[in-house]
Amino acid sequence: MRLRNYVPEDLIAYIKILRIRHRYPQCNIGSHLIADNVVLGIDCTIARDVELSPNVTIGDYSYVNAGTVVTSGSIGKFCSIGYFCQIGLPKHPTNFLSTSPRIYGWQNILGIPSTWEDYPSPPIIENDVWIGSNALIMQNVRVQNGAIVASGAVVTKDVEPYTIVQGIPAKPTRKRFDENTINDLLEWKWWELTVEELQHLSDFFPRSVTKTNIDRFLT
Repeated sequence: MRLRNYVPEDLIAYIKILRIRHRYPQCNIGSHLIADNVVLGIDCTIARDVELSPNVTIGDYSYVNAGTVVTSGSIGKFCSIGYFCQIGLPKHPTNFLSTSPRIYGWQNILGIPSTWEDYPSPPIIENDVWIGSNALIMQNVRVQNGAIVASGAVVTKDVEPYTIVQGIPAKPTRKRFDENTINDLLEWKWWELTVEELQHLSDFFPRSVTKTNIDRFLT
């Protein structure tokens, strides 16, 4: 019997977390369920029991709360991901004889080659997006800059910039700002500024966005 079988699971998880923290020294890591080739930006926070599968990318200053599973896709900068969300989950075939990966998958019991792709169209979550707890983001969707996904929503279609969506399936409820302000924000792309540039504008960020102060940002 392997020695690992005698080591407590909590200790194994803690050792994994230490290794992951060493891999991402500029991030706040609380989970051991992060694949080796995940890409994390500067000052990301990954809470306990978050699962990040291979090839997932997360941009600077974004956080993912406890219990969320991200199996495919990319998340931009300054994103806020709530508790127990599911993002980019694998697809199963509906036109095969069976939907079980034990029959059609890479390690199927029949010993036949798999021709199925679990992640054909990973989702894209852009910048400054807030996804509420227990939301489900399907593959083949783009949640665009500044959007908000309400708690428990199931996103099956693209979400436009600065739009709030909710429900099953998720549908738009309203825009966060008027169209002119949204266009200005998308042109400005504040999330691409350096920390020093953002600090210079710090007096504006806690306040409500109006056309007047957007114009001041752009000058």
